[in-house]
Amino acid sequence: MMMSYCADEAGHDTSVGNATTFVITGRFTKVEDILLGELVKIHGARHWPRIANKIGTKTARQCRDRYNNYLDPRLNHEEWTTDEDSRLRSLYETHGPKWSMISRQLKTRSTGSVRNRWCLLARQSASNETKAQMLQSTTSNQISHIESLEDDGIHSIHDVLSEVFGDMSWYDLTS
Repeated sequence: MMMSYCADEAGHDTSVGNATTFVITGRFTKVEDILLGELVKIHGARHWPRIANKIGTKTARQCRDRYNNYLDPRLNHEEWTTDEDSRLRSLYETHGPKWSMISRQLKTRSTGSVRNRWCLLARQSASNETKAQMLQSTTSNQISHIESLEDDGIHSIHDVLSEVFGDMSWYDLTS
């Protein structure tokens, strides 16, 4: 873990007299998560400088982000449903990439969760389109190849295999 000199949101020194406050960067510990949850219950989810001061190792912004994106009990951390995916697509069509606005409409998903889900859906959609294009291209090529074989007088799978492998009398296609 890295320790850095503590400053408030505006970058002003928050040390008092000779005492120096340090912020530990990195992940929140389980103890810090529990403490953060309890402090939000006491002080509310608006008094981040006061809460950060009580925790002593995180900034107000770190506390706010951790709570709003992970610890808020109203958040749904379960798998996304198809209904939620449909609603996300619809809201994106209406509002564009305004993730905060969309997350407020979905209510139980954080802004980051909404953005991440949209990116996943967009990647999947692009991948599916690419696969469909490849399949269509391959199918078109196969149809063209079969048509060219038919032009050459080849009309069955046996004829195609014979064309590729030569004499196929040794291979019984009926079993």
